[in-house]
Amino acid sequence: WLIGFGLETGDAELLKKMKKGATLEQAERAVELCHEMGIKAYLFFTFGLPWEDEKTVNKTIQFARRLRGDFCEFQIMYPFPGTELYDVASQHQLFKKEDLFKGDYKKGIIRTFTLSPEQLQHYQYVATRRYYLEPQRIFRLLKGISSPRVFSNYVRKGLAILRQQE
Repeated sequence: WLIGFGLETGDAELLKKMKKGATLEQAERAVELCHEMGIKAYLFFTFGLPWEDEKTVNKTIQFARRLRGDFCEFQIMYPFPGTELYDVASQHQLFKKEDLFKGDYKKGIIRTFTLSPEQLQHYQYVATRRYYLEPQRIFRLLKGISSPRVFSNYVRKGLAILRQQE
């Protein structure tokens, strides 16, 4: 009934630098296929790749809004030890190693070559609100409610999104 897609970004160049092995067009088609089959699409995007800047963040926000995903989450990149991202971010001092256990996907510790952790958190907040507060998205979500329990879950999640502090 639901498929999650780790799309990461709406910028084709960042996808290549990440070695994601997927294209924006493939992501669009995958979401279209979900809708054709009656399957909900949960989209995951990440801010904070070393090369990320205001332009790529805005591309991601626009791409996420253009896709007809049912749910969407914007996370902040986390540099897991042993990954290529960790090595690149460490080499360029994009995070403090002593902060590794202070952050997570919502409270970032990483910065990019041009954006601070605070800016990334701000964009995460903005992206989430822009995504979920579009009237046509709200209408589509409400139209798809199948039971009081689902309605209750949507209301709880919606309130949690609205309560998020910038």
